Amino acid sequence: MNKQPVDLSTVRSEYINFPADFESVLIGTVSSDGLPDASYAAYLAHDKHYYVYVSELSKHTQNLRDTGKASLLFIESESECQHLFARRRVTLACEVEEVFRWCRHFDLIMDQFTGKFGQFLNVLKSFNDFHLFKITPQKGVYVRGFGQAYAFGGESLEMVKHLNEGHRAERKTSSRSLPLQAPSS
Repeated sequence: MNKQPVDLSTVRSEYINFPADFESVLIGTVSSDGLPDASYAAYLAHDKHYYVYVSELSKHTQNLRDTGKASLLFIESESECQHLFARRRVTLACEVEEVFRWCRHFDLIMDQFTGKFGQFLNVLKSFNDFHLFKITPQKGVYVRGFGQAYAFGGESLEMVKHLNEGHRAERKTSSRSLPLQAPSS
């Protein structure tokens, strides 16, 4: 089998542009007690950062405030993918900081949110239980399909590495793993 070499500049371009296909993002957070939470929020991309405007009623808001960390996931729709086990996706490990209402940057970003999502944001902006967070990616992974996973790192996530170590046929069971048992008949 003669495989063509991968053009990493094309991969990098796909990685950068993939999140633009979405208006919301899946967010993974952890509480200060170590409890994981998965959620989503509408987002805005601006100047190599992502912004979410979220309510205190959501667990992820307190988690973002407490830990300053999040994982973002942009993933191809099940209905559009070629194979369910190889959906295109970008996963980002991020640092998070709150943008306070008294900051000039708050109004700039909220104006962009309103431009993207409509005047409804002006109503949400008046609710004091909502908070704006600036999310800065530190590293990421882009999966294009089977055998096509790429790690991104560096200051502007410009460094690309093809994750081509391959899969192992057998893996030792960790202390946290349970062996699978067939259901009894």
